[in-house]
Amino acid sequence: MKFPLISSLLYLAISAAPVQAQEAPAEQDLFLSKKDILQHCLQPKYPPAAMRNRFHGTAHVAMTINEKGEVEAVDFRRSSGWWLLDQPPAKKVVATARYSWNLDEKLRYDNDPVIRPETCPESDKVRLAGETEGGLGIVVGTLVSREGQVKQASLEWASGDADTDMAAVNFVKACQFNPAMIQDKAYNAPASVRLLEKKAAPAKAQ
Repeated sequence: MKFPLISSLLYLAISAAPVQAQEAPAEQDLFLSKKDILQHCLQPKYPPAAMRNRFHGTAHVAMTINEKGEVEAVDFRRSSGWWLLDQPPAKKVVATARYSWNLDEKLRYDNDPVIRPETCPESDKVRLAGETEGGLGIVVGTLVSREGQVKQASLEWASGDADTDMAAVNFVKACQFNPAMIQDKAYNAPASVRLLEKKAAPAKAQ
């Protein structure tokens, strides 16, 4: 089970699982159009703290929705990178929806900080998650200096195992980043890193 942790470092897309009906509906009725869905959904406001810190990303959330349009269960499939942006925008929805968050152009960097995997140490507990790999993972939020070093790091989503979580934070702290840039000038900027636990190798039969 994953445990959310609100960090001091304070893009939200929601993808919900369709509810199975007793009888299969006509093919054209399986999914509502984006326009129809958004007419029934509350458009969330960009969290002020996230905007001030220039946090953005895409969170994938699967929701089980009953016949009344009420959310009965929520399961995070992938974090946006920031706990603050991972919260569902409403307690009730009618169908699946996707919310796209974009920072105002004046708040965006030309390039966000990018981790350099070749600089990261080897760990027997965690590894960097690939872009196409699913799962929430362990998410570490960071403040990256203009020199590309991690100045602060904190857990956004934890594994629930203290040793693994500490290994994840220490792993990210030791990595180097390409810093955020605006017109060829480097800036201190936030970045999040998603990691996956390494699975222990099965014991060999004697």
